[in-house]
Amino acid sequence: MNDTGEGATKGIAVLVPGGSGQLGRALAAEAARHADDVQLWAPSSAELDVTRPGAVVEALADLATGAREAGRAPVVLNAAAYTAVDAAEDDENRAFAVNADGPRVLAAVCSSRRVPLIHVSTDYVFSGDAGRPYEPDDPLGPRTAYGRTKAAGEDAVLGSGARAWIVRTAWLYSGGAGDFVGTMARLERERDTVSVVEDEVGSPTSADDLARALLDLAGPVA
Repeated sequence: MNDTGEGATKGIAVLVPGGSGQLGRALAAEAARHADDVQLWAPSSAELDVTRPGAVVEALADLATGAREAGRAPVVLNAAAYTAVDAAEDDENRAFAVNADGPRVLAAVCSSRRVPLIHVSTDYVFSGDAGRPYEPDDPLGPRTAYGRTKAAGEDAVLGSGARAWIVRTAWLYSGGAGDFVGTMARLERERDTVSVVEDEVGSPTSADDLARALLDLAGPVA
C-alpha cells in the first residue's frame, strides 16, 4: 500500500458514491472480505448527491478525517451513474447532471484535497462500429444520450487536474433481478422458449470480478 512519508499506511479508506447500486454492493462485499486492508464507505445517491458541491466537500472531509484516524490512504471510487440507457434519450438533462456534472464536482474536490479518483465509465462512449475490441486511446464517438453524458463525464474528470483513472466496463451483471444474466435465468425457468435481440454485441462483466479489480487498483494509486 501507499507510503506517505510518515510510515506505511494501514491500507486504504475508500469512498464509493453510488454505493447502493450493483457495483457499489459488490465493492462493499469485497471490502468486507479484506477488512484489514480496506475500509469502505458506500453512501447511496440519496445519501450523497454528487451533483451538490457542498455535499461532496463534506463527504471528502469526512473521508480524509476517517482515513487519517485509521492510518489509511484515502481514495474515491465513483460508482454513481444514471444507467437507464433508453430512458436517457428522453431525459438527457438528468443523465447529464449525474454522469457529467457529478464527476466534474467530484474531480474538482478530489483535486483540491489531493485525493485520487477512480471513475467508472462505459463502452457506450464509443460508436460501436469498430469491428474489433476497442483500445483505451481510441477516439470517442458516442451515439446515444447515455454515451454522450458518460463521455462528458470522462472529459470532466481528465481535465480537472485530479489524479484520476477512468475504468470502462460493459454489461455489468451479478445474476440478480434486473440484470441481463438474472433476467435470462428467470425467463428460462418460466418459459419453454426464450427470445432475445440478436443485433447487440457486448462484453458481460461480473460485478464481483470488477469490484476485485477496482480495489486492487485503488491500493497502488492511493
